[in-house]
Amino acid sequence: MKIALVKPPNVGVEVRGMGFYVHRLYEALRRIDGLKIDLVDFSYLPFLYHQYDLVHFPYFDNFFLTLPPILLHPFVVTIPDLTQIIFPHHF
Repeated sequence: MKIALVKPPNVGVEVRGMGFYVHRLYEALRRIDGLKIDLVDFSYLPFLYHQYDLVHFPYFDNFFLTLPPILLHPFVVTIPDLTQIIFPHHF
């Protein structure tokens, strides 16, 4: 199985929070036999993900468009925190 692990598009997250999580997830998945995993840049163009069996977006931002509008292949989205939706008066 060939998996695309999509890097978070937000600037500055490479070394903290979701960027740290993505790096650790990538390193762990690389050790699994039978998986081919690529760490790829985010794109709004769904056809750029066509060579993968599964696309994983390991983040979600409810204030910015962080997912392509249409994906033609199976995908997974990790939603790590919905505090802004549950407690909007704090944001």
